[in-house]
Amino acid sequence: MDLESGAGLLHRLTSYEPGRGGDVPVDDPRGRHDLVPNDPGSRPTPMKAYHGLPAVPLPRELPAPGVSATSVLAGQRRPARPARSTVAPITRACASETRHCYRK
Repeated sequence: MDLESGAGLLHRLTSYEPGRGGDVPVDDPRGRHDLVPNDPGSRPTPMKAYHGLPAVPLPRELPAPGVSATSVLAGQRRPARPARSTVAPITRACASETRHCYRK
C-alpha cells in the first residue's frame, strides 16, 4: 500500500503509533493540530436539517392491516401490499425526526 497517497496516506496520518499519545497530533503539516478532544463545540449536529423544504405531515395512527400477525407468520395468509398511510407512521417512528439528543 502506498502510504504517501490516497487511502494509505489517510491511514498513516490518522493511525495510532506506539510511543505517541492518542491525543498528540501526527508530525505532519497535513494533520489537524488545533483539535481539542471531546470539545462540545466541534461535535456534528445529531440529525440532518433540511432548511427551506416544506414539512410533510405524516399520519400518526396505524391503520388495521385486515389480517392477524400470527396467520401471516404461520404462512396461512399474505398481507396486502402496504399503502402509504400504513408505511408513513412506521417511517416516522424510525426516522430521525423522532430522535432526541440531550447535551450538557
